[in-house]
Amino acid sequence: ALGAPAAPSDEDLGWLGTVASWIEVPASDGPVLLDPAMRADEAFKRVLHRQVDVMRLNEEGTRKALDPEFLHDFRVAVRRTRAALSKAKDVLPTPRVESAKRAFRWLGDVTSPRRDLDVHVLNCPTYEAALPASTRPHLAPLQAHLEDRQAAVQKPLVRALGSARYRRLLASWQAFLEQPGAERTRLRLAARPALEVANRLIARQHRRLLERGSRIDDHSPAERLHRVRLDGKKLRYLLEFFRSLYDAKAIQAHVKALKRLQDCLGDFNDYEVQQGALQEAAREMVEEQEAPPETLVAVGQLVESLAARQQRERERFLEVFGTFAADVNRARACELFGRKAEPRP
Repeated sequence: ALGAPAAPSDEDLGWLGTVASWIEVPASDGPVLLDPAMRADEAFKRVLHRQVDVMRLNEEGTRKALDPEFLHDFRVAVRRTRAALSKAKDVLPTPRVESAKRAFRWLGDVTSPRRDLDVHVLNCPTYEAALPASTRPHLAPLQAHLEDRQAAVQKPLVRALGSARYRRLLASWQAFLEQPGAERTRLRLAARPALEVANRLIARQHRRLLERGSRIDDHSPAERLHRVRLDGKKLRYLLEFFRSLYDAKAIQAHVKALKRLQDCLGDFNDYEVQQGALQEAAREMVEEQEAPPETLVAVGQLVESLAARQQRERERFLEVFGTFAADVNRARACELFGRKAEPRP
């Protein structure tokens, strides 16, 4: 079982009560409302501003480590920001986009260690359940090690979120997002209708996913499956960014079809990451002389179990991808986003 979290202080409870009463909280749920005819740069700024709102909403809970979901939601907003920036060519000014890419890459890097350990600690009950009952107690030293590391990496995260660099980043980025677009611009897509640009971006990403996924076979290296996973994630973000521009039922059906593929590829990746994390934790425990032999044996059994699960997801990929690439889904994509959503001949 997981160690019991520290009870929130009165200050924490008061802060949570304040958050619950904020009018802005509901605005962080649901799609960003866009008009098909609005300028593409304005649409991008609205999408990106939503991510700033989510970061600010989860910032204090992340600093105080009140619940892993605060950091999770914070990082999702960072990832979505980076995904949107990767698609902002010819829509937003290049110098500003490149600067923001570097800044949010830093923010992703400084929040990653704590989130990784949160996930591994949360997985401890699952790890126990995967072992025989007689072996489960031997995982206690592993969980204690992970929780110690979890507390240690929180300190640099708190420093980063309290730094002048972080404050400048969000303040300057928010100020840019709140500026209206220039009436005259040399950016090729900035003043084009949002729906036109959304169709262009989603169709291209959809085509890329179909083309790369169709090239995967039983002998493809794991790196190629990871690239397809990232393609699917980018497509999912684009669908989320611009979903208010499309028929709600049709876009929901397409997201549902994509989600099954994402789940397969996400599990494949998670099992690989967990194997590496367990092996790294075991090495650290050996170096720190806190690894009983029984714990190392249990970790080895877990790694073998995770490798077997990863292999099952790999074997399932071709069937799951085939379902996503079925005629009905491809026809829906073409109807929603245009013929360029189809793979090239």
